[in-house]
Amino acid sequence: MELTLAEQVAEAIKRGSSVNRFEGLRELRDKAGLTQAAMAALLQVSRPTYLAWDAGKRNISAKHLARFLDVTSEIQSQTKDR
Repeated sequence: MELTLAEQVAEAIKRGSSVNRFEGLRELRDKAGLTQAAMAALLQVSRPTYLAWDAGKRNISAKHLARFLDVTSEIQSQTKDR
């Protein structure tokens, strides 16, 4: 049985590790209407680091993935309220 994204993040946080090349970042970022530079700034990482995550070339820490999901969720709920 394949784990959901939330389960993957929870397990990675428990282990203090990273989520292997999570492929959904670009799609979630696009849905939130953010540029790569804007997302890098929100996550407080360098743009090259974010670009590697966005392209699936580098693992993302569970901490950063959880923050990413929080940020995109907040943005999506704000745009729905308008």
